[in-house]
Amino acid sequence: MTRALHRRPSDRPPSRLKRNVALVTVTGVIGAAAFAAGAANAAPTDVSEAEGTFLGGAVAGVDLDNLAAITNAYAENPSGTHPEDSQPLGAEVLNSLGVEISGGIQLFGENGIIELGAVNQFAVANDDGSAEAASGAVTNDGGIAIGGDGAPLSDASVNLTPLVDPLSLGTVSELGLTLGALSATAEHTPPAAATGDYQIAGADLQLTSPLVSEVYTELSTQIGGVQTSLDGLSAATTSALNDLLNVNLLLVRTQGDGVQFTAPDVTALLPEGFVGDGAVQVNLETGQVIVDIEQLLADDPTLPDLNDLPENYEILSGPVLAAISDAITSTITSIVTDVTTDVRAAVETASLSVDLNLQVFSVVTWLNVVSLSLDAPLSAINDGTASFSVDVLGSTALVNTLLATLGFGTVDDLASGLLNAVLGTVGTVFDTVDALESTLDTITSGLAIDVVGPVLDVLTNVVSLTGNVVERPGDLPPHDPSGTESFTQRAVTLALLPTLAPPAAEVHLASATVRGSEVAEIDPAIAVDPGTVAPGDSTTVDGTGWPPNSTVTVELLDPEGVVVATVEDVPTDEEGNFTTPITVPGGSVDGAYTVVASDDDGNTAEAPLAVEDDGTEVDGTEVDGTEVDGTEVDGTEVDGTEVDGTEVDGTEVDGTEVDGTEVDGTEVDGTEVDGTEVDGPGEPAEPTVTVDPDTAQPGDTVTVTGEGWPANSTVTVVIEDEDGNEVLVVENVPTDSEGNFSIDVEVPDDATAGVYTVYAFDEENEAFDLLTVTVPSVGDRELTSSVTEPRLQRGEVQTFIASGFEPGEMVSGLVESSHTIALPAQAANDDGSVSWTFVVPAGFELGTHTATATSDEVGDSTASSFEVYMTSTATPGGGTSTGGTSTGGGSLARTGSDSAPMILLAALGLIAAGTAVRYGVGRARATQG
Repeated sequence: MTRALHRRPSDRPPSRLKRNVALVTVTGVIGAAAFAAGAANAAPTDVSEAEGTFLGGAVAGVDLDNLAAITNAYAENPSGTHPEDSQPLGAEVLNSLGVEISGGIQLFGENGIIELGAVNQFAVANDDGSAEAASGAVTNDGGIAIGGDGAPLSDASVNLTPLVDPLSLGTVSELGLTLGALSATAEHTPPAAATGDYQIAGADLQLTSPLVSEVYTELSTQIGGVQTSLDGLSAATTSALNDLLNVNLLLVRTQGDGVQFTAPDVTALLPEGFVGDGAVQVNLETGQVIVDIEQLLADDPTLPDLNDLPENYEILSGPVLAAISDAITSTITSIVTDVTTDVRAAVETASLSVDLNLQVFSVVTWLNVVSLSLDAPLSAINDGTASFSVDVLGSTALVNTLLATLGFGTVDDLASGLLNAVLGTVGTVFDTVDALESTLDTITSGLAIDVVGPVLDVLTNVVSLTGNVVERPGDLPPHDPSGTESFTQRAVTLALLPTLAPPAAEVHLASATVRGSEVAEIDPAIAVDPGTVAPGDSTTVDGTGWPPNSTVTVELLDPEGVVVATVEDVPTDEEGNFTTPITVPGGSVDGAYTVVASDDDGNTAEAPLAVEDDGTEVDGTEVDGTEVDGTEVDGTEVDGTEVDGTEVDGTEVDGTEVDGTEVDGTEVDGTEVDGTEVDGPGEPAEPTVTVDPDTAQPGDTVTVTGEGWPANSTVTVVIEDEDGNEVLVVENVPTDSEGNFSIDVEVPDDATAGVYTVYAFDEENEAFDLLTVTVPSVGDRELTSSVTEPRLQRGEVQTFIASGFEPGEMVSGLVESSHTIALPAQAANDDGSVSWTFVVPAGFELGTHTATATSDEVGDSTASSFEVYMTSTATPGGGTSTGGTSTGGGSLARTGSDSAPMILLAALGLIAAGTAVRYGVGRARATQG
């Protein structure tokens, strides 16, 4: 993830920065009413108090809590707002505060160091002495929910660049800190101790260091040197070979494609943008570094998580700084190492080809006396494993004589000289790669001390970040008279220029403070005096055990429970007592009345009051018993009218289905009498096996048919790949009475292109046939192939052409028969085609043969068939005349051949068999001085 640094405005003059560091004062803040007289204070005897404050701290000793533009959430019980107070703050309010650090640097506001998001602030002070507070990313829906739906962002972005010492700008030119959603909560329910919690939804450190970008500069310079050597390799190699082959004779010349080399663009391997797979992301080119502090802590088991820090944990010091240093060093080292590894790989895999013909003019035409070719990656040339191919026209002895006359020595001498020349120019390229790695090893080995260490020194001089800040006592004064202290929980405290005494600024973000106290248990009671009064008279109601400093409602209920008199808002004193008169309305009937007291918290108490009118009330006029119980006669509903059992279980008689009516055994085994079929008296002497079709793709089904095997026996069928690995085995394949069998088998889905052998065998016999497997084209492309000669004889030239590949894609060829011809891999041309020209060997089997072209990169293939129908005449020595591509009875495929070598042989009169010689680079190196 890429984040932009909070950049210092370009129009801020550097000279002003020099004054910012040493002097810190607070200037005008939002007019004359910048600071209030002080924070609200609860009455000393309040039972509970709470405060939610998102922004607090001090700048040059001035308390930020007193900023007039900010109203904190503050609740006190019972003297002030209670039980709850809520004070949300918008970002526009927080960022409009005009607190200035000397030199014109604003702490907040436009171009300020700190930019804040919108927040909520809550405080709750309850009658029972408990208190709760919260601030930051919080919501309030009947309670406090941290980070709930709809909670404000409550984030903070801190641009520390203006505080960097001008003398340190060569080490750190930009510095910033981003904190995700912040929140803090606190709760106190005596007699339990107060508790708190906090949340920090991510913390990123951002910096730009010229020291880091210098690593990129050195890397770019060294890779540029490698690129220069690659770009000049073709010309350097051509010059070296020309110096060896230039004989300045009219009848001798060199021809061919010469040196072919496409230099890879290793400068494209330089890192771009932010790179890193852990807690650190580095843009090496710009020198920007982003450290995800939350992930860094989570990745290190020896460090606490960001949201599980010990109390008052300094995040940017000690073990955390060591982890940051290790992570930055490791990330930069990894980037540099990966780039150098990629550069070496690009150089090693780049392919160099040489195609030269030493020609002599003879009678009417130029003859290729010696053809030299090399096509290998630079790594193989450099380490001595590449091979240089030399094709000699006719007799090697005669050619050696000619070369000696021309001053080249022998064929061996010529090949060695050419290899040494190529090795010299290629070795120069690898020297630049070695220099790149050596230089960068020196740089990366000193990263921790020379680069990262100075960067972190600047960081710790500019800022200190403390998480899970807990203060005992807290921001509120203690309770009087109990002495109970308040408790404050903060998410973070940010100190700017912490090495100063005091720091330039100390800013608290997301604070919650609570103070509770034990409140005597509420046990309300009332009494009335006198307890008997006449209608129109009053009685006094005395209450005890009610919540102190609250209000009570007193009501008088008649004998029917109807309220006949009410006294509202009766105050309780500090001990929870009250006294109030209540009058019985005149004309009230005599009887047992009730006095009830209640408050808003649900507390109630009652006392009886007798109302008598001078004794005229006659007891007994109400005759009890006029209501006769029992008029409802239980039992009129007669249970049992629903007679259970009318549904007779069992009417379904199981067993009507008689098992056994199906009589097994009516089919009599044995009516087929084995042995009545009599096999013939003999077996074919030579069993055969045939695969149809003989060309298939993975997943296709082919039929394997056998004839002439022992009758009524079994055989095993096995399919083997070119390396002799069994890819399919089918055992116990039965033969019929005539010794024949036929089975269908499926070519394995993972079979690769090639010629497979299908064997059938028993204990005494064996036979085989060949199966060519081709891999279908992938994607939208369609591979095609053809041969120039559908029918030809041994010793004649065949050309196999395949098309449909991507330009530059490497393709290998294969011709399978009793002689296998491996056609060397080559790159497809611009039309996506490849071709091989080869001579059919003298011993090549008559019949149909398959040539297959297979992509080395993708694996798909295409195949074509041709027929060999007669044997050509062999040359002395048992080999065929192939223009120098065979020795003895074997054969080596070569590309681009036609009938020209035979014409040249005849012209020179070199009738001996052609010779193919391969000289390795290792041999050539042995001749170097």
